[in-house]
Amino acid sequence: MTNEEKLEFLKNAGVTVLGDLVLEKTVENEFGVIESGGIGVQIVNGGSAASKRDGRKKVSGGSKIVDAVFTYRFLEDKEGPLRIVKLYQLLIKAGWIDKDSKPEVFCDLFMGEAKSLTIKWIGKQQDLYYLIKRLSSRGLIKCPKGATKWVITGSHFVDGQSRPFSDWNSQHDPKKSAPAIEKLCDVLDPTKPLD
Repeated sequence: MTNEEKLEFLKNAGVTVLGDLVLEKTVENEFGVIESGGIGVQIVNGGSAASKRDGRKKVSGGSKIVDAVFTYRFLEDKEGPLRIVKLYQLLIKAGWIDKDSKPEVFCDLFMGEAKSLTIKWIGKQQDLYYLIKRLSSRGLIKCPKGATKWVITGSHFVDGQSRPFSDWNSQHDPKKSAPAIEKLCDVLDPTKPLD
């Protein structure tokens, strides 16, 4: 297939093409969830201003911003809410979350009800990556249908300069902080004692 045929094929599929730049595809009734290990295509809308459509925002660079949050799987347990507060306190003590952040905002991140909220993560992005990865892989948090853990994380966490994090796929498991993060995950594990 020649390049011209490929461009024609994309145009017929509903993809807007300007030269060799693919801008947008309008999709209706198409569903898909990409988890770790999957391959996906990120659609970049050329503008720099955020736009809102169907409860989702697009910002420059193609990052999707959602109000979806995690659900702590053991929220209904007797100690469930207390465990989330304890995790918040330990993250403050470790210096990974800004000390001026409000506990109710952090707790809302795990309540399962979509909200627009922001948490300032002042630790390394690699540590946040590993914390969310381990909470998810241990089955302690879950994502609502249609959202991935990285879209949710990127939507609600900003760095110390209030800039959004990006490039989750290039993150690696930390060597030094991994044991400490595992202990933090234990706080949300109902099979572990809450100290």
